[in-house]
Amino acid sequence: MIEEDVNLLRKLAWQAARTTGLDFEDMFSEACIVYLEAEKRYDPSKSSKSTFIWSSVSKHLRTLTNTTEQSLPLTFDAIDESIDPEKTILMQERWNELIASLSPEAQYIVERTLETSRKGLPIDKPKVCRGIIMRQLREEGWSWSNIWRGFKELKAATA
Repeated sequence: MIEEDVNLLRKLAWQAARTTGLDFEDMFSEACIVYLEAEKRYDPSKSSKSTFIWSSVSKHLRTLTNTTEQSLPLTFDAIDESIDPEKTILMQERWNELIASLSPEAQYIVERTLETSRKGLPIDKPKVCRGIIMRQLREEGWSWSNIWRGFKELKAATA
C-alpha cells in the first residue's frame, strides 16, 4: 500500500527537487507512479520492501533528473526533437519560471550571456565567462554594484 511508504516517496521526491530545482510535486508524482509499478515486481525473498522501493524510485528519479539536466538547453529556440515531449514541456516550464523570477537587470545579463555564448563564450570556465560578461556590461555603462547585484541574483535563483 502506497500509504505505508508515502514518507519515503516524499523524501526521495524532495531530494530530487532540491538538487535539481525541479518542482517537488512533479517529482512526487513520478515517485508515486514508479512506486505502483515497482510494487508489482517486488519479491519479498530478495530484499525488504522499503529497500526495493527506495532503489527503484531513486534510480528512476536520478535517471529522469540527469536526463533533464543534461538535455536542458540554454534557450528553447532549438530543442532536440529526440527529447521526450513531456520532459521538454517540463524544461520549458522550469526555464520560464526561472526567467520570470528575475529582475529586468538579471534577465538582461542572462540574455547577454546567451547571446555571447553563441559567439564562443567558454562556458566550461565560469570565472572567465563572468569576466567577459562584466567587461561587456561595463562598456554599456553598467555600474559595478548593478553588475554584482545581477550576478548575485542569478546565483541565488539557480542555487
